[in-house]
Amino acid sequence: MNDFQQALAALQATDLSFLAPNPSAIPSQKCPLHMEHAAPPETENASTPTPPRCGEHEPSACVPASESGNAAEKPPRTRQHVEHAWPPVGTVVSGDYFGTVYRAEVVKANKPLKSGRQLKLMDGPAKGKRLDSFTKALLVATARQRQETRFGRKQASNGWAFWKPEAQARGTS
Repeated sequence: MNDFQQALAALQATDLSFLAPNPSAIPSQKCPLHMEHAAPPETENASTPTPPRCGEHEPSACVPASESGNAAEKPPRTRQHVEHAWPPVGTVVSGDYFGTVYRAEVVKANKPLKSGRQLKLMDGPAKGKRLDSFTKALLVATARQRQETRFGRKQASNGWAFWKPEAQARGTS
């Protein structure tokens, strides 16, 4: 018999009953998920038998969400839609990404879009590319710079905050 077989035989002979769950070790508390299974308070004149503890789910699920740290109590996050008005066709917009200025022109869309407009990039590696949204234009215009500097999408997620009409971008009105 080799060492592995000896170790396996010793392990099989070991009493591992202490690892089995002990039902009496589970504290008796009311199950908020299945209140009908919870035991009523003990009284001297109890005429009805105590119903069994809920066995339909894991005992850890019986702990209220606030005690288990579960975020189930919080309402689901709702996204809010923000209306943006596209600038008129022909407007040149620009944005500064870590010292590099990118420009784009608002053009009439060449496909059916709700806004009826697209942004056409005027410089950079994606020059001439037409994009349907301000955010997509931002991501495409800055893609090479973000790749070279390994910035990922840091500071580059809101196209409406990035692209400004050139008069506003220069600080003139």
